[in-house]
Amino acid sequence: SSGINAEYGTTDKLEQNEQRCLAEELANARKQYLESKASATKQYQSALYTQVKHKPYRFPKAEPDSEGPIFGKTDVTPDKVVEMRKRSKEVLNHQLRTIQEKKMKSQREKDEHRRYETEILSRTKKEMKEDSYKRFQITNGVRKELENSWTSQNTEKQRRDILERKHQMKSGLLLLDQCDKYARCEQCKRCCDNIGTSNVWRESRYISGSRLMV
Repeated sequence: SSGINAEYGTTDKLEQNEQRCLAEELANARKQYLESKASATKQYQSALYTQVKHKPYRFPKAEPDSEGPIFGKTDVTPDKVVEMRKRSKEVLNHQLRTIQEKKMKSQREKDEHRRYETEILSRTKKEMKEDSYKRFQITNGVRKELENSWTSQNTEKQRRDILERKHQMKSGLLLLDQCDKYARCEQCKRCCDNIGTSNVWRESRYISGSRLMV
């Protein structure tokens, strides 16, 4: 235990020594900072005092030392003024022409675009009309064919209905009653009691090559 206590005592002494050294360094640094700050303040005050004590003299009032201006005599002359005005006018005219050309170009482009759109619209309208006319022709042709077919079928149906009604009207009569409506041929008329006998005479003879039968 005595060894441990001795070790702890040594560690505490080292820490105290380090803290003492650190405190001394901080004190020295602060002392140097304050000294440098005081020196700078003193120098600033000395410079300010010197400036206040030795003020510069004011410049004397400007007095002309010649009859006319010395500098800039040939900068602006009547000829140069005319030339400058001419140049300014040319620049202005050039800018106006550029603006006018841009406006004309923009208007041309708008007109071309409008013309193109109008052409596209008219072409589309024409194609739509042609398609509509073709569909109308097809529809009208189909409708006419259907009407003709229906008319022919209706006519055929009416004809069959008439025949069927006639047949129904005739179906109620007997065969003998139906025969009474038609007159018999006088040349081939025979008696009703004919049971296989012939109307040709037995004595009749046919002469070969002749059209007469005696």
